[in-house]
Amino acid sequence: MLEETRIRWIQVQNHAEAALNKIRCIVNEGVYKAEEGLGRIWSILAGTRRKSMQAHEGYLAYKTATESMKNKYEHTKESTYDEAVSLAESVVSEVQKHPSQARQTAGEAVERDLVGSFNSPLLLLG
Repeated sequence: MLEETRIRWIQVQNHAEAALNKIRCIVNEGVYKAEEGLGRIWSILAGTRRKSMQAHEGYLAYKTATESMKNKYEHTKESTYDEAVSLAESVVSEVQKHPSQARQTAGEAVERDLVGSFNSPLLLLG
């Protein structure tokens, strides 16, 4: 009976070691898969961060360009307005100095425009 108990003990021990080896293989296999999964997750996160940084840099460039264009527009608008006011003031000043000459010049311009429109090739055909 003692010998039979020893045989069974050895068999159980072999079965236990075999089961433990299988479990160890499964766990080790899972560790590699987990490491691989973590590596892929890390690369995704790193890539997302890189893309996020590129998008942020693009936004900053867009914002800077927009501000620059707004400033140029405002400057051009102001300078054009100032030029128009200055031109209008000089025309008013000349008209006030020489009103009769201004009437004559305006009349000639109107006459020229009217005569030019009646001498249009389209009107001559009809």
